[in-house]
Amino acid sequence: MADDDLERVRELQGRLEKLRRENEASPPRPAPEPQAASPVQPAGRRRGRLRSIAGLLALVLGIIVVLQIAATVATYNGNDFNDARRVGQAKVESCDRRGPVGAVLGYWYECVLSITWNDGNVERGTVGGPRLVHADDVGKSIQIGDNGTSRNGREYSRPTLPPRPALGVLGVVLGLIAGIPALILLWSLWMLVRDSIARIFRRR
Repeated sequence: MADDDLERVRELQGRLEKLRRENEASPPRPAPEPQAASPVQPAGRRRGRLRSIAGLLALVLGIIVVLQIAATVATYNGNDFNDARRVGQAKVESCDRRGPVGAVLGYWYECVLSITWNDGNVERGTVGGPRLVHADDVGKSIQIGDNGTSRNGREYSRPTLPPRPALGVLGVVLGLIAGIPALILLWSLWMLVRDSIARIFRRR
């Protein structure tokens, strides 16, 4: 090895030794203090949660109102008296008022009837419907038709309550409109439950 090369090696070794001594002599740098969490973030999260809850409640309320409007509109579409399997005379014995909020909006009456059918059969039962029987009919005899049974029970008709198919269709359309946000609500609830379960398992 040449003398020049040996000189360069010694020079580099000297510099490295000097740097080592300087590092040992200098005091250690303090670790950076952790930054305090911004108080704005939790408040922002709380406001976001409150907005989400308020939006959810508004969605639920909107669904309920639209469904009740749909049911109320559909009640104006009565069964066709001409399609009745049998007809008879019904004496209205008593009526109880229902409402204003329930299956439909507004007040309606549930009335106890004693019906004598044209085939000779006599039956007594409670009839409910916003426009089928009114409290003013108590003590009177009204003409009524038997339109069979459905999942809601026996269906009745009166000649004074003609069918209005257009209103029935409108009620169905409103029900479908309410069904769209209902599906969105169910999907949101499912996502919330799924994420909550996933967080629980991650903590374990």
